[in-house]
Amino acid sequence: IELELREMVKIQRENLDNEDQRKSDTIHRNRMLWLLVHIGCGKKFAPYTEDKNGIILSLMEGADRSFREWIEEDIGSISCSRIFQMAPFLRHSVADVIFFQAWLTKFSAGTQDSLSLVQSLRDRIKVDKPDRFDELTLTKSFLVESLDKICLDLVWFDSLFNVVEKQKLRNFYHYCIKAHSCSNYFQKKLVMVQESTSIVSPIWQEILSSIQNKEKTNLALIEEACEISVTKHVILVSFSVCWT
Repeated sequence: IELELREMVKIQRENLDNEDQRKSDTIHRNRMLWLLVHIGCGKKFAPYTEDKNGIILSLMEGADRSFREWIEEDIGSISCSRIFQMAPFLRHSVADVIFFQAWLTKFSAGTQDSLSLVQSLRDRIKVDKPDRFDELTLTKSFLVESLDKICLDLVWFDSLFNVVEKQKLRNFYHYCIKAHSCSNYFQKKLVMVQESTSIVSPIWQEILSSIQNKEKTNLALIEEACEISVTKHVILVSFSVCWT
């Protein structure tokens, strides 16, 4: 499923660079949906072919229902399992099922419904202030972070196809770096989300606040911000030299 999503992103980026020679990503969307409905319905897998599009539609409701039932079985009683020892290299099984349902919902009902679904599940996971030796609390904290990663990817995916969605992406990213200030994943996404270095940007204000307040200092995020600023400065200097 992730491979099909990457192919869609790749095609869209190529389309943005070559508006006159746009490619279709329909085959990858359909393959992804074919995989999702098979996972949800528990059917024996068969390779996707174009004549199966009608079958995809007929299986969507059943797959969605199964995903919801699986999630409801586990969301109220989160267990540590091996996740505490293996995170972030092993995702929690609940996060995987929510990932499946989120993308199925995104392509069947829309991004807003998908975001509402994931965020409502995230809000049901009660997390106290993590203690370094409290495995269950740390597991829940990691799961909440994983669900916010799914939401960020959903919004970012939409922003590639609609420039209007970029503001929604920045707003959600701002929430993420405040809620998960130590997350390397979100720190590394700064350059993807915020190209501008304008001081009026809430994201850059959060970065400056981190610099000024020693208790909030986030060195990894500051490093990402510095890289963006230096890169833009080098481009500007190079342009000035060429111009003169």
